[in-house]
Amino acid sequence: MLYGGIYHNTLNFIASNTHERDRAAVRFLENECGVTLAVVGEMFDFVTREVVTDVHRALFLDAKEFGFGGYAVWAYQLIVWGDEILSQKEKIAESIADLSGQMGVRWSYLNVINIEDKTSTIFLPEKVGRESFSRVFGIEFSEEWTHLPMVILRKQIMIKLREFA
Repeated sequence: MLYGGIYHNTLNFIASNTHERDRAAVRFLENECGVTLAVVGEMFDFVTREVVTDVHRALFLDAKEFGFGGYAVWAYQLIVWGDEILSQKEKIAESIADLSGQMGVRWSYLNVINIEDKTSTIFLPEKVGRESFSRVFGIEFSEEWTHLPMVILRKQIMIKLREFA
């Protein structure tokens, strides 16, 4: 579990929060416990299947509230292998509208991290949120979606948004 947790938390060692102690712990577990990288592939495959099977549930379980400019912003993050989940854009939009309505938030966004491609895709249905993102990250949205050629974590997004609020 520790081995898989390290890979998940560091996004397969591509996240900026990866430390040498993460790499050292993985080497220790491989050498002392015989754990192999195969478990990581199985873990990401399992998680991706779970997300794709029930995206609404995955979003509900992952919702995080952040204070932003005196009101709440809900941030969702799905970490998957591949881009299969993006074939469900309509279901994603419906689920986020439903969940955000239940929470009574001003705006919310989804960060889909594709471990395979080392990219993030952002879904942001509210114009006020897209304006903030565009200003802070210098990005354009195609309707409610944008694709980033890098991985960025939800907590990193919120730090940057707060800096420019």
